[in-house]
Amino acid sequence: MQEKFTKLNVLTVMTRSNSEGLYGDTQPGFKKRDLQKRIEIINSSGADLAISIHQNKYESKSRRGAQAFFKKGNEKSERLAKTIQSHLNGMRLSPRILSHLSGDYYLLNESKIPTAIVECGFLSNPEDEALLLTDSYRNDLTDAIVLACLQFLSV
Repeated sequence: MQEKFTKLNVLTVMTRSNSEGLYGDTQPGFKKRDLQKRIEIINSSGADLAISIHQNKYESKSRRGAQAFFKKGNEKSERLAKTIQSHLNGMRLSPRILSHLSGDYYLLNESKIPTAIVECGFLSNPEDEALLLTDSYRNDLTDAIVLACLQFLSV
């Protein structure tokens, strides 16, 4: 995703570029330390928006699709998530139409800029997992998120 933004002359700041966490050691509280470090990077970045990319999991294997979350009561965060969701729903391989949802998540609550969490699909669903393993679907996800961010920034 960073490469696509760079090609469009959009500066990006990554909170991490590999699968390693930002928590230091794995002593109790490492998850909270990781999130605090991410918030520190986001809030000091000078960025216009933040996107946090995840893969979802749910107890029922029937849940499918990519979904964007926002902080309830934050109009800019909601507009960002709504724009992203619209683009996710418009993907050619989108398994179903979903609505953007409010979420009570540390990252959304502590970010000082418009922020959305994007769950790219459900690893607990075999069809979503199969799609997420393909380059074409991941490329479609990336394109949808990048275009949504550009649309959000142009308003």
